[in-house]
Amino acid sequence: MNRIKTLRMQKGIKQAELAAYLNVGQNTLSNWENGVYEPDLNNLIKLADYFNTNIDYILSRTNDAAPIDAKRLTANEVEEILAKLEKSRSAETERNKNIIVLKSKIDQLKALDENSLDKVKEYIDLLIYRHSN
Repeated sequence: MNRIKTLRMQKGIKQAELAAYLNVGQNTLSNWENGVYEPDLNNLIKLADYFNTNIDYILSRTNDAAPIDAKRLTANEVEEILAKLEKSRSAETERNKNIIVLKSKIDQLKALDENSLDKVKEYIDLLIYRHSN
């Protein structure tokens, strides 16, 4: 989860105002605030500048809200930050794909009879047991 909504509320501004500053739709900002999606790097930079903080603080990766002086970062540090951000995005994208697949499977389960549902439940319990040990 990120801190966009908290920062916005602390500053006393409305979603529409921040969305206009970022040149994004209010729905997009709402999705960022609710953790449905993460803003891209350009918008993270704009948010960090706007709230005078750092990207890691916005993304809840640190509790240190102090802005980072980008001039002090080495090229390797910038590349490392970008790689971590991309890895995080890839994992989130994969997670969202899995959720969509699972939702379609749930719809298919609704059509099964009670006996078949009991077998599915037993199988799920077995998988959870094996995975937890």
